[in-house]
Amino acid sequence: AMGCIVVFACMPLGLGYLTYGHDLSIHLSRIEGLKAGLLSGQFPVRMDPAIINDKGYPFSLMYSDLLLYPAAILRILGFSLQSSYKFYVFCTTAATALVTR
Repeated sequence: AMGCIVVFACMPLGLGYLTYGHDLSIHLSRIEGLKAGLLSGQFPVRMDPAIINDKGYPFSLMYSDLLLYPAAILRILGFSLQSSYKFYVFCTTAATALVTR
Protein backbone atom coordinates (compact mmCIF):
# COMPACT_ATOMS: atom_id res chain seq x y z
CA ALA A 1 0.00 0.00 0.00
CA MET A 2 2.86 2.40 0.85
CA GLY A 3 4.43 1.79 -2.55
CA CYS A 4 1.16 2.69 -4.26
CA ILE A 5 0.90 5.86 -2.20
CA VAL A 6 4.45 6.88 -3.15
CA VAL A 7 3.80 6.18 -6.84
CA PHE A 8 0.55 8.15 -6.70
CA ALA A 9 2.21 11.07 -4.90
CA CYS A 10 5.04 11.11 -7.45
CA MET A 11 2.82 10.98 -10.55
CA PRO A 12 3.38 14.69 -11.34
CA LEU A 13 7.11 13.89 -11.68
CA GLY A 14 6.25 11.97 -14.86
CA LEU A 15 5.23 15.17 -16.61
CA GLY A 16 7.63 16.66 -19.12
CA TYR A 17 7.99 19.79 -17.00
CA LEU A 18 8.32 20.81 -13.38
CA THR A 19 5.28 22.08 -11.56
CA TYR A 20 6.10 25.47 -10.10
CA GLY A 21 6.09 25.92 -6.36
CA HIS A 22 7.16 28.77 -4.13
CA ASP A 23 10.53 27.13 -3.38
CA LEU A 24 11.34 25.49 -6.72
CA SER A 25 13.87 28.11 -7.79
CA ILE A 26 15.66 27.92 -4.42
CA HIS A 27 16.01 24.13 -4.61
CA LEU A 28 17.25 24.27 -8.18
CA SER A 29 19.80 26.97 -7.37
CA ARG A 30 20.96 25.03 -4.28
CA ILE A 31 21.52 21.90 -6.40
CA GLU A 32 23.52 23.94 -8.91
CA GLY A 33 25.45 25.61 -6.09
CA LEU A 34 26.32 22.26 -4.53
CA LYS A 35 27.47 21.03 -7.93
CA ALA A 36 29.70 24.08 -8.38
CA GLY A 37 31.06 23.76 -4.84
CA LEU A 38 31.85 20.07 -5.24
CA LEU A 39 33.54 20.71 -8.58
CA SER A 40 35.68 23.41 -6.98
CA GLY A 41 36.89 20.94 -4.34
CA GLN A 42 34.72 21.87 -1.35
CA PHE A 43 33.34 19.11 0.83
CA PRO A 44 31.18 19.74 2.63
CA VAL A 45 30.07 22.71 0.58
CA ARG A 46 29.71 25.68 2.92
CA MET A 47 29.55 28.57 0.48
CA ASP A 48 27.28 28.40 -2.54
CA PRO A 49 29.42 30.25 -5.11
CA ALA A 50 26.73 30.97 -7.70
CA ILE A 51 24.22 32.98 -5.66
CA ILE A 52 23.88 36.73 -5.04
CA ASN A 53 25.72 38.06 -8.08
CA ASP A 54 28.42 35.38 -7.85
CA LYS A 55 29.49 36.58 -4.40
CA GLY A 56 28.20 33.42 -2.71
CA TYR A 57 25.78 32.61 0.07
CA PRO A 58 26.16 30.12 2.96
CA PHE A 59 22.87 28.18 2.58
CA SER A 60 24.22 25.17 4.46
CA LEU A 61 24.58 27.19 7.66
CA MET A 62 20.79 27.50 7.87
CA TYR A 63 19.44 24.59 5.82
CA SER A 64 20.87 21.09 5.63
CA ASP A 65 22.25 20.05 2.26
CA LEU A 66 22.38 16.36 3.12
CA LEU A 67 19.43 15.34 0.93
CA LEU A 68 20.56 17.54 -1.97
CA TYR A 69 24.02 15.97 -2.38
CA PRO A 70 22.74 12.99 -4.43
CA ALA A 71 21.03 15.41 -6.85
CA ALA A 72 24.21 17.48 -7.11
CA ILE A 73 26.23 14.34 -7.82
CA LEU A 74 23.77 13.42 -10.56
CA ARG A 75 24.36 16.88 -12.05
CA ILE A 76 28.12 16.27 -12.00
CA LEU A 77 27.54 12.93 -13.75
CA GLY A 78 25.72 14.77 -16.57
CA PHE A 79 22.04 14.40 -15.69
CA SER A 80 19.82 17.38 -16.37
CA LEU A 81 18.81 19.70 -13.56
CA GLN A 82 15.18 18.68 -14.05
CA SER A 83 15.98 14.95 -13.76
CA SER A 84 18.15 15.52 -10.71
CA TYR A 85 15.41 17.51 -9.00
CA LYS A 86 12.80 14.86 -9.80
CA PHE A 87 15.10 12.22 -8.29
CA TYR A 88 15.43 14.40 -5.16
CA VAL A 89 11.65 14.79 -4.84
CA PHE A 90 11.04 11.07 -5.39
CA CYS A 91 13.60 10.13 -2.73
CA THR A 92 12.23 12.57 -0.16
CA THR A 93 8.67 11.38 -0.84
CA ALA A 94 9.68 7.74 -0.45
CA ALA A 95 11.64 8.49 2.73
CA THR A 96 8.67 10.37 4.18
CA ALA A 97 6.38 7.44 3.42
CA LEU A 98 8.81 5.02 5.08
CA VAL A 99 9.10 7.19 8.20
CA THR A 100 5.34 7.52 8.58
CA ARG A 101 4.76 3.79 8.18
